[in-house]
Amino acid sequence: MLALLTSAALLGTIQNAAAQEAPGDRGVENGDIVVTATRRETTLQETPAAVSAIGSEQIEKRNLVGMDDYLASVPGVGYQDRGAGSNTITIRGIGNGSQISPNTPTGSYFGEVSVSGLGPQLNGNQAGNGDVKMIDVARVEVLRGPQGTLFGSGSLGGAVRVIPNAPNLQEFEGNVLAEYSNTARRGSHNYSVQGVVNLPIVQDQMALRVVGYRVFNDGFIDNVGASQPTPQITAATALGVQVRDRKHVGADTTTGVRASLLWEPMEGLSLTAMHLYQRIEQDGLAGVELGVSATDYLQARPRTGANGDSDEFVNTTLNLSNLVLQYDWEWGSILNSTGYIDSRAKSEISTNFFDPLDPDTGPIYLGVYAPAETTRRCSSTKRASPRNGISRFR
Repeated sequence: MLALLTSAALLGTIQNAAAQEAPGDRGVENGDIVVTATRRETTLQETPAAVSAIGSEQIEKRNLVGMDDYLASVPGVGYQDRGAGSNTITIRGIGNGSQISPNTPTGSYFGEVSVSGLGPQLNGNQAGNGDVKMIDVARVEVLRGPQGTLFGSGSLGGAVRVIPNAPNLQEFEGNVLAEYSNTARRGSHNYSVQGVVNLPIVQDQMALRVVGYRVFNDGFIDNVGASQPTPQITAATALGVQVRDRKHVGADTTTGVRASLLWEPMEGLSLTAMHLYQRIEQDGLAGVELGVSATDYLQARPRTGANGDSDEFVNTTLNLSNLVLQYDWEWGSILNSTGYIDSRAKSEISTNFFDPLDPDTGPIYLGVYAPAETTRRCSSTKRASPRNGISRFR
């Protein structure tokens, strides 16, 4: 399916624990959204927890792609986006006390793997969440906390789970979607291209699903450091720091590939292997300085680099692998999830300090190149019993 779209806002309702979505939606059974918030499949009405869910039909209708698209419309959930990987999720008023704190009280998951704490090395930490784009996703589950029993200490406020579509063992599927929009006034062209292919390898036993995408969002902030210098910029240029005007600051490009292999050798037993690669390249820092203008999208920032000939940027690269083994029998089920994450981030930013010889001048800018790397291995085993509830062991 190929579509050409202009910028638009599509409104829809978020499903709560007593809501239903139209039949035919993937992840929907008899008109009810099926969730795995308790580590087993239940409908929203049967789930004994405060859960909001967005099914794939709503995701497609509303053109939801990133966290900022769907979390802002979920009741009781707040979201702050400060650029590539630098975001904060607040559920029921519980979030980071400081936007630079790497310890988050709300969890963020892609499938069975946590993607919290994978931000760039800004301000000496890696606060934020890996914002994996919602391409070929079955549903999003927002679990209000505390959720420590199932999701650990990093889910006091709750947890957000993005559940991708599983491979289809019966049918060949494929689709291509292209979208275009334009940001009025200071922004310009935005586009996204995505494709999905599902290939049954062994009928009813093994299938491969591959997803690829590229999303570009143009920046709408202007850097006017040269034409409208602040006192801090004037002081910095006196020390030899270079400044230039730039448009479309904050533009970002996201490129990703995901492959999933599902094998069901016998009834009740399934093995799913998934690998995800995603890279985000952000041009400049997407921040507005009220000291430059209180009514327009402007900032005044210098150049960076050893010779002052570079512009600010933030780049993040995420490689995520997940192996899930699940066995269901008449009275219960057991699930083992093993994950590996390699997250790398590089940023060139302008930090600042106060000139001790002239404290009235304010901060003087200094370019800093800050690399960061996170490697994480995780493994967990869960046992669920329809009669006796759920317990967890490692």
